[in-house]
Amino acid sequence: MPKPLVIVESPAKAKTIASFLGADYDVRASVGHVADLPSKGLAVDVDNHFKPTYELTERGAKVVKEFAPAIELKGDASKGKVLFKTHCAACHQFLGEGNDVGPNLVAALPNKSAEDLLTSLFDPNREVDPRYVNYQALTADGRQLTGIVAVETPTSVTLKRADGATDTVLRANLDSLRSTKLSLMPEGLEKQLKHQDVADLFAYLRSAISGK
Repeated sequence: MPKPLVIVESPAKAKTIASFLGADYDVRASVGHVADLPSKGLAVDVDNHFKPTYELTERGAKVVKEFAPAIELKGDASKGKVLFKTHCAACHQFLGEGNDVGPNLVAALPNKSAEDLLTSLFDPNREVDPRYVNYQALTADGRQLTGIVAVETPTSVTLKRADGATDTVLRANLDSLRSTKLSLMPEGLEKQLKHQDVADLFAYLRSAISGK
C-alpha cells in the first residue's frame, strides 16, 4: 500500500517533518518556490510530469526588456569585478570574494544564458529556490529576525542574513516563523546600474568562469 505523501516547500523542513512522522510517510520538498504563476490556466503541464510554467512579474518584465540591449555591449571585466564587489559580494561568494549566502555562481553560470542572467539580476522573485527564500522570525522577547533558513532542527532554527551573519533561536523562544515568499536578493538594482555596468558585470563573470 502506498505511503501517504506530504509535500512541503523547504528541503530542510521536509527532513525535520520526516523525522517526526516516521517511515510510514513519504515526505518530499517541492524544490522550487514559485513567486509568480500565470494568472490564467492551470500553471502546470499535466502531460509532462506536472512541469510548472512561470511568468515574469510586470515590473520584472519591463526592466528585463529595458536592459536587454546591454547583452550586445562589449564589457570590461576589470570594471565588472569592481561592480561585483559593490553590488553582489554581500550575498554571493565568487572566486574567494564575498559572503557565501546566495547560490553558487561558479556552478550556476555555465548553464545560464545572458537572458537568464538578466532575469536573475532584475527579477529575482520570478522563481525562488526554497533554499534562498527570505524568512521572518518573531521571538518571544520581541526581536524580529530575517534571513534564509541555514539550519533547522527539532529544537532550533538558524537564519543566515545577507551579510553572512547568523541568528539561532530555540523553538521554545520562537513566536512565529514565516516565509516572505521572496528571495533574499533585493529588487531595484536597475536604479543603481546602467546598461554598460551590466555588460561589464557579465563580462567579469563570464571571463572568470572561462579563465580568460
